Amino acid sequence: MKYMLLIYGNAELWSSFTPEQAQQAIAATEARHAALRESGEFLGAYGLGDAVQAKQVHLVDGVPVVTDGPYIEAKEHIASFTLVDCESEARRTTSVPEQRHLTARAARLAP
Repeated sequence: MKYMLLIYGNAELWSSFTPEQAQQAIAATEARHAALRESGEFLGAYGLGDAVQAKQVHLVDGVPVVTDGPYIEAKEHIASFTLVDCESEARRTTSVPEQRHLTARAARLAP
């Protein structure tokens, strides 16, 4: 089964990282990709444009309409995605870096 793993970006959070923390985050992502390559599950990883450059595409009477200018007001936006091909849906969440990311994100969202 093929999966698209959406990676959310947060410019405010990213800019708060020390150079060492930023390097650790990059290294964790590279390690996850290396493990997926080694297992044969990695299909590709792609970065997207900054949220400021985003445009919204929606249908009006069945015709695609593009809204110029940024439409994202939230702090987080989809920053990149990774494509994988794996047999088990559970495989998607077994990555240690991904578990760390999800735990940290949950802590930030807690009241």
